[in-house]
Amino acid sequence: MTVALQRGTRPALAGLAVALLISAGCASSGMRKTPAPATSSPAVAAPAALALPPGVLRVLVGTAVRDRSATGVARCMIPEPLPAPQRFEPDTTEIAYTIEVDPQVVKGLTGKVMGDLGCPEPWSEGCVGYTVCGGGVCQSQYGATVKCPGDKPLKKGSYKISFTTGGKTVEVPFEIQ
Repeated sequence: MTVALQRGTRPALAGLAVALLISAGCASSGMRKTPAPATSSPAVAAPAALALPPGVLRVLVGTAVRDRSATGVARCMIPEPLPAPQRFEPDTTEIAYTIEVDPQVVKGLTGKVMGDLGCPEPWSEGCVGYTVCGGGVCQSQYGATVKCPGDKPLKKGSYKISFTTGGKTVEVPFEIQ
């Protein structure tokens, strides 16, 4: 399963840019749509030993929260990322990852979850974010939420999130207990 997470187009609407700036300052709603991750530790970037490509700021793994800002802009974030080594509780039905980037450096990124999650064709939905840059809107977050159809619990095991940008591929391990 591969999720192509190419950089979006630059809308010319100034209102969208303002809405994105406002939404970036709004607090998250704290809503959960899936079971909580194995721990609620403070935000931690990818493991220190992980060498990230130029322009990649951090990689987060955990449970995504989707909502809309006060201005109606859709948002997807991981407010409580799992600490390294990332481990999800048994009976987890959905996992998420985000890759935060400097949009002036990273122009595109592809990512996928490697391993048998317990269903032949897992569902995937983008978990992206945007920011205002250079008079337009630039993609500053790539990622996805992944789950099996029918909210079937994901299979216990060891997995990797593999992403490629600028010709460099990085793998981030995680587990489902």
